Amino acid sequence: ADYLRRRYEAFKAEPVFEQIQFTEDRAELAEWAPLVMAGRDPQQRVAASRVTGGTDVDFGALSRKLAGYLSGNGAEINYGHRVTDVVRGTDGRWELKITENTTGQKKTVRARFVFVGAGGGGLHLLQRSGIPEAKGFGGFPVSGQFLRCTDESVIAQHAAKVYGQAAVGA
Repeated sequence: ADYLRRRYEAFKAEPVFEQIQFTEDRAELAEWAPLVMAGRDPQQRVAASRVTGGTDVDFGALSRKLAGYLSGNGAEINYGHRVTDVVRGTDGRWELKITENTTGQKKTVRARFVFVGAGGGGLHLLQRSGIPEAKGFGGFPVSGQFLRCTDESVIAQHAAKVYGQAAVGA
């Protein structure tokens, strides 16, 4: 609860979080996330913060907009390919080793500019590039357990994403 309060205080001044709310009020929490509050020990301290509109980012939409902008401004977009290596050539251009996903055909492409985005093999390619900005980066798999409920009476009771803080050492 103390951590969430400090987080709320730090975030509320930021434009993307101007709608953030914080509470330790059990009745309010039961309105926000009824299934989370059901059956809880009344002596247990509870708290939550929320942004009703959400702060999620639709990376698919952003990627489509970026690809649309690039293709509309002279860039060639190739889908269904995997970049396996990126190396700067002696002339300063980038050499990319590429494999076509369905046929396995390999080719090398040379480019003046390369954008390495997040996801997939992004970190590996960034490290292979040899640029100084890649030093000190690391990655870790992000995973979670997603539970699926098919009981409509339970589904109707809850319309919130709920994230918890992991225990120390987890």
